[in-house]
Amino acid sequence: TITFAQASTILISTRAGTNWSPHRALPQEINKGFTMAVWSDAEGNLYFTRQAGLQVAYHTEDGYQPAVSLGPQFQPPMGDAAHGFIAPDGSYLIFDSQGRADGKGRADLYISFRNEDLSWTEPANLAALNTPGTEMCACVSPDEQFLFFCRDGDIYWVDASILKEYR
Repeated sequence: TITFAQASTILISTRAGTNWSPHRALPQEINKGFTMAVWSDAEGNLYFTRQAGLQVAYHTEDGYQPAVSLGPQFQPPMGDAAHGFIAPDGSYLIFDSQGRADGKGRADLYISFRNEDLSWTEPANLAALNTPGTEMCACVSPDEQFLFFCRDGDIYWVDASILKEYR
C-alpha cells in the first residue's frame, strides 16, 4: 500500500500483483483540514501532521478510524510538531519541531517512544544532531542502519544506533 498527501488530502493505492489500484481518498473523518507528511507503520496505521500537531488514524478490519492526536506533547503550545517518521513496528516516532523550550535552532529533531499503554514518552531533543540551523524530515532506512535528515536544505545521514542513546 502506498499512502501520500495531495493538496491536503490523504490518498491510498493498493498493490495487486504487479499493478496498483487507482488511488482513492480516505474518509472525511481523516481528511478534514490541512494534512501533510504521511507515514505508516507495519500495521497500516497512518501518522501525519495537522495544524493541531501529530495525529494517527488507526487501521482496523473495518478500515481507518477517525484521526486522533498522539498527545499534548505533540501539539502547540508545546511547539510545532511536523514531518513525523514512525518506526515500522510503531515503537518510536521522530519528528521536527520549532518553539520548544529546549530547542537549539530554528527547527530541531525529537524522538518519542511508545509506552506499553500506547501513550508516548515526553519527546527528547536529538541534541547530538541539532544545530542553530534547521533540522527536519528525518527517516530511518528500511534496514534500520541509517538515520537520514535535512539540515538547512542539505541531506545528512548518521548511524541509526544513535537513537538507542535516547531510549
